[in-house]
Amino acid sequence: SILGNNITIGGVDNRTLTINPSADLESNKSYYIEIAAGVLTDVAGNDFAGINNATDWTFSAASLSTTVVWSGTDVDATDSYINANELATATITGKIANQSNASDVSITEIKFISGNGGTQHIVGDALKNAISIDTDGNWTLVNDASWTSVLDSDKAYIVQVTLSGTLLGNAMNGLGQTSSVTIDNTIIGTLTGTHTVTISNDAGILDNDRITNDSVVKVSLTLANALTLSADETLQVSADGINWVATTNTDTNTNTTWATADDAVTLATGANTLTARVIDTAGNVTVLALSDNDYTLDTAGSSATLNTTVATKNTGNISVQSSETGTAYLVHSSITVNANTTQANLDAFALADKVNKVTIATVDTATDLAATDLVDGEYKVYTVDIAGN
Repeated sequence: SILGNNITIGGVDNRTLTINPSADLESNKSYYIEIAAGVLTDVAGNDFAGINNATDWTFSAASLSTTVVWSGTDVDATDSYINANELATATITGKIANQSNASDVSITEIKFISGNGGTQHIVGDALKNAISIDTDGNWTLVNDASWTSVLDSDKAYIVQVTLSGTLLGNAMNGLGQTSSVTIDNTIIGTLTGTHTVTISNDAGILDNDRITNDSVVKVSLTLANALTLSADETLQVSADGINWVATTNTDTNTNTTWATADDAVTLATGANTLTARVIDTAGNVTVLALSDNDYTLDTAGSSATLNTTVATKNTGNISVQSSETGTAYLVHSSITVNANTTQANLDAFALADKVNKVTIATVDTATDLAATDLVDGEYKVYTVDIAGN
């Protein structure tokens, strides 16, 4: 309630009503005014009808407000986490939205408040007072160990910023705050030892050389030591360093054997490298050192050349060459070779008397392929490169 001595009427023809509450209104609060009927009368003696509801005369006390966000190089708090790399470069920035006509606007406090037991921290005066506010209202709290090092890992924080200023000689204040983010700057340490990797469908001459013509494979890891992951950590592998695929523990007795699902990893064409890492929800990463982790995806077949084009006895040799290293097969015309024929099929035929084979060790170089013990007939030469094409 406002008493009569806090109300004055003046101005031109006494048309201005001034209300001066005995206590200052609170900044950033909404108010409404009620006036009882008959409290005011005009010069003719007519009573003012009054205002008896909460909507006709409403207003808000002047206040300041600011946005508050996590910023910095490669910092992304939209996932509600700040990891170790992000914390190392993180800044807190904002923009004061309504400082028009206000003077002496400043940041009076920056507070990190945890909602789940983390240590509360108030930014020191020296760092806070060094913050400048430009004409557009922009401000930045720089990265500094005095606040980044005291935030507890695995605890959620909001950043609350309190403002003060002056408007028409009266004090005003306000605040802003971030959404809650979890500080997560820890992850499993480096796993010692050398870790090996294999791929499924390792086609070609050798089944363990990681030279293949199959572009989608299962990747398996054998670790030198047991790996136990936290609930938010995942062991992943990648064939290109960009696309990462999760693995699962396939031997819970030793915790040393991990693998992706079948055909889960897409290999990149050419010579490349398989890599592995442990990553948590916040994006903290530990890289695993792998041995023998190079691979080659080769889906192009070799070209064969038959240098001997005349009739040959089955006690001699014919001369062949290939554009890639691998194996050359001399195959009787009675044997069907098509797109469905595998190298294993050709090797099986070579045990009979209609197929012989020879290893091509040097590309585009004449190599003798024995015709020994083959039955009479017409033969063709087929080559298979080391990837199985």
